Amino acid sequence: QGVSLPDEEVTFLSRKYDASPRQITYAIKGAKVTGTGLQAIERSLPASARITSGSRTHILDRSSVSEDYKPSLLNVAETSSSTPEQVIKKGENKVPFSLLIQGVSGTGVKTLSRAVAESLFKNPLETSVGGLIADGGPLAPPPAARIRGAFEQAANLGRILVVHDLEQFAAPNPKDENMWKRSPLAKLFFEEAQQHNHPFIVTTSKLDKDAKFPQYMQNLFSDKIKLDPMTSDQIKEGFQHFFNVELPEDADLSGLNELTIGDMTAVRHRIQRLEEHDISADRIIAALKQQRLDRAEIAGQAKSSVQLGFHPS
Repeated sequence: QGVSLPDEEVTFLSRKYDASPRQITYAIKGAKVTGTGLQAIERSLPASARITSGSRTHILDRSSVSEDYKPSLLNVAETSSSTPEQVIKKGENKVPFSLLIQGVSGTGVKTLSRAVAESLFKNPLETSVGGLIADGGPLAPPPAARIRGAFEQAANLGRILVVHDLEQFAAPNPKDENMWKRSPLAKLFFEEAQQHNHPFIVTTSKLDKDAKFPQYMQNLFSDKIKLDPMTSDQIKEGFQHFFNVELPEDADLSGLNELTIGDMTAVRHRIQRLEEHDISADRIIAALKQQRLDRAEIAGQAKSSVQLGFHPS
């Protein structure tokens, strides 16, 4: 249509909206006629979504990559068999990779899965093992049908299937090998994944010490990426990225071991609620240390609940 937008605006739009080709075409035509570019597109897409689905919010892509995403803040462990760049290169070369991303909550596992899909100009089709195998009642398709349907839908729509929480196949105790052996749905997932001739991504927040993934499941993946908590250099970079504050050279980082990107995001949201300006680096560091402790406490409570037989929502 002869409309030109800066790369950052195109990326912003693709992350915010999950629009059909026809909706995009009409929006760009509107931008051309009015000469207002991004503003016209931002008005057009929600309006067309309301006309086609009855809801302006229907078109918003809730699974898009966060605007805070910065690849240099991801700490890819040396034990990984691949890097994000290598996996993306495979996708560009039309190699149907199967990627396992592993890391504790907050290290960027889910964000990386979406970023890989975006780098290949694909929308992720996201689901979770818990959602696939849950008892949905008498009117819902059985779990086996949902598992087969997820792979089929990804293939038909040309999307990259992203399945979160692999460990849920052996809930409530993925460390117990017998839980895996007694899970016919895990074996079905394996069989469907083997026959899937397109790239797909699986994530888990459990580390090897927290889950006993059977060998057949490990063999399913051509590439494995493990994300660790942030390094000290990444903490310094993240300080500037999230808070726009330079971390002092003599800053005391003790107590910030095992800090994650998710911790920084949580603290920034907390600071935004305060509506204060020029918050000192010391206050931010103190808030990060407290967030680290809070997360550990919550994780401990969740673990205790599972051991007692409860399933935290």
